[in-house]
Amino acid sequence: MNPEIFKQYDIRGVYPSDLNETDASIIAYQAANLLSARNCIIGFDSRRGSRSIAEAIGTTLASAGMRIVNLGLVSTPEFYFSVAKEKMDMGVMVTASHNPKQFNGLKIVGKGAFPITFENGMKDIMERSLDYYELNMPSGKGELLNRSFRKEFIAYSLSQVSEGDISKLEGTKIVVDASSGAIGPTASEFFSKLPVEVVKLNFEPDPEFPSHSPNPMDKESTEMLSKRVVEEGAVLGIIFDGDGDRVLFVDERGLVVRADTITALLAEEICLSKPRQKILYDLRSSKFVPEAIKAAGGIPLMCRIGHSLIKKRMREEKASFAGELSGHYYYPILGSYFENSLLTSLQILIAVSKRGKLSELASRNRYFQSGELNFEAAEKERIIREVHRLFEKEKLSESSMDGLLMEFGSWRFSLRASNTEPLLRLNIEADSEELLNQKRDILCSMIKKFNEKLIKAGGSKPEEDSS
Repeated sequence: MNPEIFKQYDIRGVYPSDLNETDASIIAYQAANLLSARNCIIGFDSRRGSRSIAEAIGTTLASAGMRIVNLGLVSTPEFYFSVAKEKMDMGVMVTASHNPKQFNGLKIVGKGAFPITFENGMKDIMERSLDYYELNMPSGKGELLNRSFRKEFIAYSLSQVSEGDISKLEGTKIVVDASSGAIGPTASEFFSKLPVEVVKLNFEPDPEFPSHSPNPMDKESTEMLSKRVVEEGAVLGIIFDGDGDRVLFVDERGLVVRADTITALLAEEICLSKPRQKILYDLRSSKFVPEAIKAAGGIPLMCRIGHSLIKKRMREEKASFAGELSGHYYYPILGSYFENSLLTSLQILIAVSKRGKLSELASRNRYFQSGELNFEAAEKERIIREVHRLFEKEKLSESSMDGLLMEFGSWRFSLRASNTEPLLRLNIEADSEELLNQKRDILCSMIKKFNEKLIKAGGSKPEEDSS
C-alpha cells in the first residue's frame, strides 16, 4: 500500500495503481476497528472504480459482522445526510471529489458525519493499514443492505425555505451544470420540485468527465455554463463539482461570482430574518464578507481553512452558517454540520428573486482581489517568516491563525502553506486595482526570490505532488 495516498483530510490516489479495492477494504476495516463501529453507510461517486471499491468495502465489513447500508451513486452531501439521519457509527464515501479523472479516494466519517482526519484518527488508520497486509478477519454474520435516502434528503432541503419564497420563483430560468458527477440524478429530482425552468448540462454521470474537469474552479469548467446562461437569457448559472459538495455561480451576464461574495449574500439572508446569528468565513475572504454580516445584524467569525476545522468550529460556536472561498457552504443539519449544495442553490435563487439581479448584488463588493496565487516552495514556513519580517513595521494588524494574514488599511494579504501540496498560497485584496497590481508584483517577486535563495543555500526543491 502506498502511504502517499493518506492526505490531511481524506485518502486519494490514482486508481488502481495507488488505490484499489483491496487497499480500500483494508483501510475501511481498520477505520471500523478504530471507531468501534457496528454499522456503516457507504456511498460512491461517478468515477471509474468507485462502484467496485464500494462493493468490496461493503462485503469486507459485512463479513466482519457489521450492518452495512450501500446508498449507491450519491453526492457527498447526500451521503453526509444519510449518515446523520440514520445515526450510523461511521460512513465511507468513495470519491476523489474534484481531482482529475484518474484519481479515486475515500472520505471517512464517524458519528454525526464528522470527518476523520489526521487530527482525530486518520494517522492511526494509516499506520494500522500499512501494517496489515492481508484481510484475515474473524468471520461474522453481518448484514448488507441497499437503500436510498434521496427523497428524504430532497424533502429536508426544500423544508429549509418557506413555500411562499419557493412560489415566487415561478417562471425563473436557470442553467445548471452537474459536471458529469454524482449529484446529477439527485439534482434533477430536486430542481423538478421547483417552479423553475432548468436548462441541464452534463447531468448524466460519466467517469470520463467529457465536457470539462470535475473542478468548477478551473476556468475552462465554467465556459460552457457561462455561454449557455447568456444564450438562454437565464437569471443565473449553477455548477457543482465531481462529488457535489462544492457549488459555484455565474450571474446573468455569464460572469463567475466569487465564492466569498456568495457567502456574504447567504449570510445576509440568514441574519436579516434572524439577527445575532454567528457566521463563519474563511480568512482568505474579502473584507466585504464581515462588513455585510455586521450590517445585516450578524456576528462574523473568521476561521481557518479546511472542512473539518470549519465543522468543528461551527459546533463549538453553534454557528448558523459558514462559507469557504473554495465553494463549500456549511449548515447545521440534523445535529451535525456539513455542506448542502442544493440548499445553497435554492437560497441564492430566492435571494435573487427578492433582491434583484445577481450581478447587482455581487457588485456591492467593491474591493479588488488577486484570486489565489500558488508558488512551489520547499521551505514554506521559512518564506512566510521572511515575508512577515519585511512587512512587520507597516502592518496595522496581523493574524497567525492559518499562515499569515496582514492588514494595511487600504490593502491586505494572506500567505499560507497548503496542507496537501508543496505550495504557498497567496491572496491579496486592495481598495483599487492599481494598488492591487502593485502589491501583487512586489509580493510575487519577493516570494520567488526567497525560494530561489533558500534552494541555492542548500534547501531542497519541492517534491511533486499529484493531489
